[in-house]
Amino acid sequence: MRVRSHSPGHPDVPVRDSKTAHGPALVFSRSGWAAFVSTVKDGHTGA
Repeated sequence: MRVRSHSPGHPDVPVRDSKTAHGPALVFSRSGWAAFVSTVKDGHTGA
């Protein structure tokens, strides 16, 4: 997974498969990405 979370001037966080660097990306809002990371770090993934 490749995440570009510190792009000045861009409000979104693109995430893509690192094996396909020029492939499509899922795009999250910064707040949505922060919430996801926080949830994973806390171990609340629902799995």
